[in-house]
Amino acid sequence: MTRTVLSHIACGALFLLLLPAQGGALADQKKDKDRDANTRRLSGIVQMPNETPVAGAIVKIKNRNNLQVRSFITLQDGKYLFQNLSTGVDYEVQAEFKDLESAKRTLSVYDSRPHVVMNLTLEPAKKE
Repeated sequence: MTRTVLSHIACGALFLLLLPAQGGALADQKKDKDRDANTRRLSGIVQMPNETPVAGAIVKIKNRNNLQVRSFITLQDGKYLFQNLSTGVDYEVQAEFKDLESAKRTLSVYDSRPHVVMNLTLEPAKKE
């Protein structure tokens, strides 16, 4: 085969290898376009001070406007997820596990990211 033919074959193979990556990027763009601009997601990992993930921890999120509380029990890898959170509401977030708890954290209306990642570290609970 000539050098030109081999060059065309190599370019075609490279195109086919890059095609799935482009398709994934287009799918991500479509997801962002379809997303409701008035909602956001909060996710993260509940972990021990040594950064070991904690399965079975309870993550509570409290809507500061109406005081409604939602909860999520962390998965085996310590991950949690809250979806469809209003962008117009402040939320208070805290994790608990046995006699441990994380500091209370705030998801603010001023945080305009559509997906916020907030990792929570457990420590001995403070007596009030």
